[in-house]
Amino acid sequence: MGNQSRMLLRAMVGAYLIYLGGSLISNVVKERPENFILFAAAGVFFIAVGAVILIFGMKGYLKAKKENEEAEAREIEEEERREAELAALQSTVEEKEKDKLCE
Repeated sequence: MGNQSRMLLRAMVGAYLIYLGGSLISNVVKERPENFILFAAAGVFFIAVGAVILIFGMKGYLKAKKENEEAEAREIEEEERREAELAALQSTVEEKEKDKLCE
């Protein structure tokens, strides 16, 4: 699994934790259990941790995506440079062959 996929997965885990925290708080408010404060605090904790994971996951995903795009651009430039060198070499060889034929 590439770095880009891993970071996207982390972001999705963060979003899921936010969802779980929100659902927990929603259920606590509706049902009002005995440990209302404990469950509400757990929901807030899930939301906070999920938000941090989501933010860092998205930053990592965008960074990995940018690095992949830059690497692809470098590969394309290298390929074009090699093709240009090959074309120059071929034209040099053809000129030498023409010179030999003319002699």
